[in-house]
Amino acid sequence: MITSATLEPFTSLGFVAASKALKLRPTTIQRLAKELGVTFAANNTLAQQYHREKARKAMAGKVRELARKRMIQSEICKELGITRAILRRIASDAGININSKELY
Repeated sequence: MITSATLEPFTSLGFVAASKALKLRPTTIQRLAKELGVTFAANNTLAQQYHREKARKAMAGKVRELARKRMIQSEICKELGITRAILRRIASDAGININSKELY
């Protein structure tokens, strides 16, 4: 049986971490937390957001280089192992034109 004491160690880590550790579905953890009055930290903590942003900024140079080679977005994503949404965000933040048809 899951109690509030069982969930407390995971409150700073988020419900997904609790879900994995307790081998329950995230929705089950959320429901139990609500019933037991346990509040979890958001999954996107400031530290996580900082590290993601830092990683995206580090990829900007590579994205710029691949865009200059007129690679299409799906090829750039495959090369870097990222999604198109992340690619578009990197390009937008760094002012990179990734539309291969409009380049030069």
